[in-house]
Amino acid sequence: MMPQSDPDTRPVTLQEVLDCKERRVQLQQQLLAQFRLPVVSLTMVTPGAIKNTETSRFLFQAALGALKDLSKKSQWRIVEGVETICVTGAEAVFAVDAVAGNLKPALVEIEDTHPLGRLWDFDVIDQPYEPLSRSHFGLSSRKCLMCDEPAFACGRSRRHAVEELIATIEDKVRAFRCS
Repeated sequence: MMPQSDPDTRPVTLQEVLDCKERRVQLQQQLLAQFRLPVVSLTMVTPGAIKNTETSRFLFQAALGALKDLSKKSQWRIVEGVETICVTGAEAVFAVDAVAGNLKPALVEIEDTHPLGRLWDFDVIDQPYEPLSRSHFGLSSRKCLMCDEPAFACGRSRRHAVEELIATIEDKVRAFRCS
């Protein structure tokens, strides 16, 4: 693993988010080409303009732990990875010696069952740069943090205030830390 860190906690611009996404895609493509293995990309669910917070960094460490536990249990080897914490938030990209068709459902199960899993976004990308979606496996779409509707619908309609979403995330993390 090659950790990269930037303690910048200011509000992000749309351009910074787009630039970060482009760098992440390039890294995913690089790891796919170099190792010819599926790639797991991890980002945090962080509504609002400030993405690099103590809470998002805690969530990131918890997600890394869950991924490493799953890899050990499933006997999947994480071959290479890059973990980054910057103004746009915490993220990681890993080449994993596993079958992509087994990775995605297992990671969806973690997202759906771990107390913090809804706050993580695990993507699986296979050769030749093919992101595997939940629907690819007949799995239901992600639910909203605040209601039972599909997350994309609430996000698109801005049904919930950003402050409410952030408070819900903080409550979930607080409950997890106290358990």
